[in-house]
Amino acid sequence: MSKIEIKTMPFDRSSRDRMNGYYTDYPVVYFLNNDTTVYIGETVAVRNRMRDHLNNSERKALKKMSLIIHEKFNRSATYNIETKMINYFLADERYKFQNKSQTVNSLMHNYYEKSTLMRNCFSL
Repeated sequence: MSKIEIKTMPFDRSSRDRMNGYYTDYPVVYFLNNDTTVYIGETVAVRNRMRDHLNNSERKALKKMSLIIHEKFNRSATYNIETKMINYFLADERYKFQNKSQTVNSLMHNYYEKSTLMRNCFSL
C-alpha cells in the first residue's frame, strides 16, 4: 500500500486549472486555509468542488489548499478522515472554521477495510 500524499498549492484558479492526476476524479479530503481560518471537506470531484469554493465570497480570503490523497481512499474513508480532521482542528483551537457543520459529535461509521486503511495509512 502506498503512502498518503498531501499536495499543497495556492488556492486560486490557476492551481485549480493545473490539477492533474488520478485524484482529480477520485475521493480526496482537502482543507483550505489562511493564517486564521480553515475549511475542511471531502469530495470525489476536486476540480468542480474547488471551482465552487473559488466562487464563494466567504472562501475568497483563504489562500492555500491542501489535498490529502491515497489510491485506496473510498467515499466512506474520506468522510471518516474529514470528520477526524475537523475534530483535531477543533481541539487545536488555532483556526476559526468556515464549515457550517463543525461538530465533535459526528459519528464515524464502520466500512470495508476501515481498520486496515487507518492503520496502514496513518500508522495508528
